[in-house]
Amino acid sequence: MAINSQAFCQLKTTLNYSEDLEHQIRMTKELHDQYKQFRKDSTTLVKQQFKDLKRTTDSLTTELKNNELQSASPELKQLTPRQQAAKAIIDQKFKETGKYARITRKELLTRVLQNTENLPELKQYRSMINEELQPYRAQLDQYRLLPQSADSLQQQIGDINLDSAELWQQLDKMVKSEAEKNNYYQAFMEEQGQLASIQKDPKSKLGENTPSFDMAQHPLKEARQAGMKHFEDINESIEQGESQIEGLKKKYEYVPDSEDLSTAKKTNTLKSVPFKKRIVFGGDFHIEIGDPLFLDFNPMIGYRLDKKWMVGLSGMLRLRLDHTDSLGMRYKMPTTGGRGFGEYRFYKSFLAHAEYEVLVNNVLSAEVKHTSSEPTQSINIGLGNTFGIYKGLKGKFLLLYNFTLDGDKLYRSPWVVRFGFMN
Repeated sequence: MAINSQAFCQLKTTLNYSEDLEHQIRMTKELHDQYKQFRKDSTTLVKQQFKDLKRTTDSLTTELKNNELQSASPELKQLTPRQQAAKAIIDQKFKETGKYARITRKELLTRVLQNTENLPELKQYRSMINEELQPYRAQLDQYRLLPQSADSLQQQIGDINLDSAELWQQLDKMVKSEAEKNNYYQAFMEEQGQLASIQKDPKSKLGENTPSFDMAQHPLKEARQAGMKHFEDINESIEQGESQIEGLKKKYEYVPDSEDLSTAKKTNTLKSVPFKKRIVFGGDFHIEIGDPLFLDFNPMIGYRLDKKWMVGLSGMLRLRLDHTDSLGMRYKMPTTGGRGFGEYRFYKSFLAHAEYEVLVNNVLSAEVKHTSSEPTQSINIGLGNTFGIYKGLKGKFLLLYNFTLDGDKLYRSPWVVRFGFMN
């Protein structure tokens, strides 16, 4: 059932008034925007006039200070008063322009203020009307009134001032009061109350011996169990995915496609580094204290396979210092050789080092007075550390163990300690 048409006429009048307010606000905003644009243009014009004036003034001042002009002919000297007059005219024009801009801005501002002096109240009233119309529109759809109730409501509406701030509060109370007298509304509220009580305790309302409740609950339980199992599978898949991602992070720096690792960029790769920047130069030394005293010099060149692995070659020159044999002969015979090595940086600056070494011991025979070569092979494995010295120069320390030491005259101890440097 519908409400009386006169009540809707009252509402329509209120809505039309609200639309008129919106139109006035919109026109006022457009006028305010025009004022802002005019103010911007006026400011630009005044700035440009000021720049032109300053440029002309500087030019005139420069010419007035020119000694050549003062000593020129009378015709040229007459230019100075003319320039001063031109400067005065330009200055006057500039002042008039600024005055015109100020007057125009003041007039426009007065006009805007006259049209917007009640703008805060208009905005407030418009917001109030919209807030009050919203619940009433919803109530018209929610409640259905009988014709006699509508007539009574119309009579009460006619006595209300639409400009009052309490209009919609009074309408809300009247509509609710009339709706409570409606039989359909009362029946509807009773059904809502019964439904709410059943939702709170469905089994007690349906009865303990009602099999339909348990039958209805059975598929619900199955659905819950299936849902829990589904989410358990999803969680397991997520954990597997996270584990896989962590593994990829350790090996790869960039992975565009986890299914195609050929496009991934490894964490320790040096593919983008030029060949010459992978070359490493350096060397180390070692001292064997005893009789004779051995001093080793080992130049080295290496190549970085990636950020962790390096392979290379190293030479060796061993000097014997002040050796005296059983016949009283003093000589210094160098031992030479070389080695191939590999290094793996396993944690920060710590590394593992392994090498295969071949040394040639040059022996001088006192009887035949000639030298003979005795090659010696060894395998040295150990640990090392690198540390910064200066900019691109690094220091290096190695502690190695000779696993092939067996009566070797070149090494008195299986432990080998070396100090060196590299780039």
